[in-house]
Amino acid sequence: MNYIFNAVVCVVVGGVLLTGGFGSELGIFCGTLTFAVVSQGIYFTDIDRNRSSLIIGVMLLLTVLMNNNFRKLALTYAPKKAK
Repeated sequence: MNYIFNAVVCVVVGGVLLTGGFGSELGIFCGTLTFAVVSQGIYFTDIDRNRSSLIIGVMLLLTVLMNNNFRKLALTYAPKKAK
C-alpha cells in the first residue's frame, strides 16, 4: 500500500492532474527525482516513520493546492477562442 501512495505522490509532484488530461514524462521524472531527494533527506535525518509520512502528506497537499492555483491562473489569462 505504501508503494501506491509513493507512486501517486511522485506523479502529482511531477505535475499530472488528478482529474487527468495533462502531464508529461519529463514532469513525472522530475517529480520522482524530487520525491526521492526528500525521502532520502528524511531517512538520513532519522525522523521517525510517522513524522516522515506527515511530511510527505504535507508535500502532496501543497503540490495539489499549487497545481490547482496555477491551473486557475492559466485559465484566467488564456486567450479567448473566437466563436
